[in-house]
Amino acid sequence: MCTKQQHPAWQGIHPSTSGVLFDLDGTLIDSALDLATAVNHMRATFDLPAVEVAQVRLWVGEGAWILVQRALQDLYLHQLDNLLNSQVWDTNKLAQGEYLLPRDDARIQTGYQAFIQAYQETKGKHVRLYPGAQALLQQLYKLDIKLALVTNKPERFLASLLAQAQIDTYFTCVLGGDTLAQGKPHPLPLLTACERLQVEPQKSLMIGDSRQDILAARAASITCVAVTYGYHQNQDLRALGADYLVDSLTQLL
Repeated sequence: MCTKQQHPAWQGIHPSTSGVLFDLDGTLIDSALDLATAVNHMRATFDLPAVEVAQVRLWVGEGAWILVQRALQDLYLHQLDNLLNSQVWDTNKLAQGEYLLPRDDARIQTGYQAFIQAYQETKGKHVRLYPGAQALLQQLYKLDIKLALVTNKPERFLASLLAQAQIDTYFTCVLGGDTLAQGKPHPLPLLTACERLQVEPQKSLMIGDSRQDILAARAASITCVAVTYGYHQNQDLRALGADYLVDSLTQLL
């Protein structure tokens, strides 16, 4: 179970471990360039300027809807500025994407459809595996440890992305952000993955790069390993409650 008090050095996969759950973006694969391409296509439909890939990385992790809301926060800020006739927003909150139009806003609905279509058209052509990802999956698979993918990315993209990255054969269970009624940081996806793998949460690991992964693991009483190279390097993963921190998946081999 994740705690904030102790963070021992990684000692390797425990013999009792029977299941490992992986996040996708920022953990196993880097798909930020494709995401940024789709985000900027969507922003262009609203006559908004393109943003850097580094900015998009900060917005990723809570699903496509939140990504779209963050990427279109300029519309909300302009609305506020016009209403109050002054600039009232905080630049730090702006960078983190904390100014959000509601999901039922017509602009968000339009933006979401534009983003989804543009992202589908990228066909994952710029996706790359992080160092050690393939080797770790192979090792766990050979050890007969059951594997699940638990991501907040929409389910419709997962089969093609996993195939593109050549890691589609390893996972017994694949859950997207819209597969269930709740996504991470709610524990439901992790607990559902354990149920489908037929493993106990206490004998499982969650490996991810973000606040959502750690909080979900803590809520599900699953040991969590946080990778420091992912999309959320600005977050204090240790303070959030990760049991272990690793700088590369090669450390888990």
